[in-house]
Amino acid sequence: MSEPKKKPGVAFWGTVVVVCLPIAYVLSFGPACWFSSHTGIGVFALRTVYRPILNAMSSSRNVAQLCHWYAKAGARSGWCWVDVSDSAGPIWLWSEVMP
Repeated sequence: MSEPKKKPGVAFWGTVVVVCLPIAYVLSFGPACWFSSHTGIGVFALRTVYRPILNAMSSSRNVAQLCHWYAKAGARSGWCWVDVSDSAGPIWLWSEVMP
């Protein structure tokens, strides 16, 4: 007789959460920027919620270019991340840049 299939256990679901949550967090960066640029909702919250990504943007030019592209891909025209860093550390603002 064949044995019944086991249901995924706690270890499996724990692994799924540990792997999927960071991926979902990073992938949500772009849509969050797009949403806020179109609605004006959450513009200032982005700096707090995505602080690890913004810190990575300050540390690597390649990461910054990728994040800028992803944030602007679905955003309203003219919106971008602006680096207004000072001696205290990196400061990024998601805002509409006037020409």
